[in-house]
Amino acid sequence: MNNRDERLYNSTECHYKKYKFLKKFLLVVLFVFIIIGGLFGVFLYDFFYGEKITFTVKNNQPIALSKVNILLIGYDSELNGRPRSDTLMLASFDIKEKAVGILSIPRDTRVLIPGHEKHTKVNAAFAEGGGQLAMDTISQFLGIPVNYYIATNFDGVAGIIDTLGGIEIDVEEDMKYVDNAAGLVIDIPKGRQILDGEKAVKYLRYREPVYADLGRIARQQKFINAAIKQFLSPELILKVPKLIQQFNNSISTNMSYKDMMNLAKLMKDIKSENIKSARIPGESKYIDGISYFIHEPEGTRKLVNDLIVSKEYIANSKYRVAVFNGNGIHGAAAKISRDIELHGFKVDKIANADHYNYENTLVIYTKEVTDEIKALAELVNGQIIPLAESAYAIDESFKEFDILVIVGKDFSGNSQ
Repeated sequence: MNNRDERLYNSTECHYKKYKFLKKFLLVVLFVFIIIGGLFGVFLYDFFYGEKITFTVKNNQPIALSKVNILLIGYDSELNGRPRSDTLMLASFDIKEKAVGILSIPRDTRVLIPGHEKHTKVNAAFAEGGGQLAMDTISQFLGIPVNYYIATNFDGVAGIIDTLGGIEIDVEEDMKYVDNAAGLVIDIPKGRQILDGEKAVKYLRYREPVYADLGRIARQQKFINAAIKQFLSPELILKVPKLIQQFNNSISTNMSYKDMMNLAKLMKDIKSENIKSARIPGESKYIDGISYFIHEPEGTRKLVNDLIVSKEYIANSKYRVAVFNGNGIHGAAAKISRDIELHGFKVDKIANADHYNYENTLVIYTKEVTDEIKALAELVNGQIIPLAESAYAIDESFKEFDILVIVGKDFSGNSQ
């Protein structure tokens, strides 16, 4: 490949990745409300007619455990051959704890598909063997059972929003964006309005120049809250028959209709704050000229244990944390913050402490000691102290946080 061809290839590849990345916003928002909202609608239908359903897994054995793992698949157009999964998420429904953990797997993640001898991209599994092979691949990759899959294309997602009558959103600013190569034109005015399926997709795809991905993430959360609020409204029951028809037209799954109804019945009490999501950690890397996402094994293991397996991630995410460097070692606060975030805690501030002479790592709390705070202290090998007994010069801004971690000289660089 000459230099000109290489530059063209890199430019095309970059543009293609940018277009595909813009679709990743669907990761949390659309699939979460498809499952929570759609299945809740089906539950209302079941409740209205008073029919009792026995929930069974695919092999027709009753589910003994209180947790069900469902692979959520968003796939691209079939115009250019067999569709590949563009979005992959594993949603773990914990019936007992009334919580949902959602783990995102990038489409370019390098994995070994069952029956293959060589590693390839995870999205090839759906193209080759549909939902079942995608399920088997993710189960092998993460080392956990996957019970069901639900797959839809993005046109189907927009159609479901239309069936629901749109989603009411207060649009923060005038949104204008044109990408001729991707066939994307966004033109949504500022102000409160009801977005239909097409506009809702564009609202979530929009990436403003100032806040970029942070702004998009904020809109995703805002959209989730608005969607779930609508799903919980009494008026939804009037739309259930049409919603069920839309689901039948837009979604393929190995879940039986009865399974979906019973799951919805069991999940009806889940609150929006107990729905949490994260992406497996890692980085993009070229191998033999092909761009892959290479996951970080230890970080992935921790995230799966916390978010999918134990649900500690969801409980931890309710805590806001500030991390201060109290030992003067460059990057110490950032390193410990990454470890803390892997366990779900929200690190909203990283800065230097008032001095660099802290011998021990401190975990200062503002209210009361909880199991989550004890777990964080164990994670960072820190000493727990109440705010009132702390000698640290606390300013007014600390009141915004639940926990302050000061990294001391005993910091080894390796959290638990």
